[in-house]
Amino acid sequence: MNTPANGLRTPARGNLGPLADREPNELVSEVEELGIDWANADEVASLAEETKKTLLAQFTVEYQKGSSAVGAKPMSMANAEALALADPRYSAHLENMVKARTQANRLRVRYDSGRVKIDLLRSLIATRREEARLSSFRS
Repeated sequence: MNTPANGLRTPARGNLGPLADREPNELVSEVEELGIDWANADEVASLAEETKKTLLAQFTVEYQKGSSAVGAKPMSMANAEALALADPRYSAHLENMVKARTQANRLRVRYDSGRVKIDLLRSLIATRREEARLSSFRS
């Protein structure tokens, strides 16, 4: 597993190779691992998405408290929220949230592709079995 700066793991596996040369159990194991990688990345992305409003609320309160601590009249909720939305920390959270979801989506594509390869392998095995059955009638 590689871990880039954003902390998300990316699989070093995923090259599912030519189907005819693959052991079915090995392919299933790889797809399982891809599915687990996707689930872990989805968890990271979902957590970032779920904390978006919480973080905005925390920043809003922070700005409201900061204005009253200076001795000025309390800042309106709308002004505090506007400042919170413009806060670089909130922007960074949104950027990381989108990157996490993109990573999860890419891993989902790899997982789904692996599942399709398993289905293709199943079809290939069934076709070969039928070919063998038919060739036994010709002999």
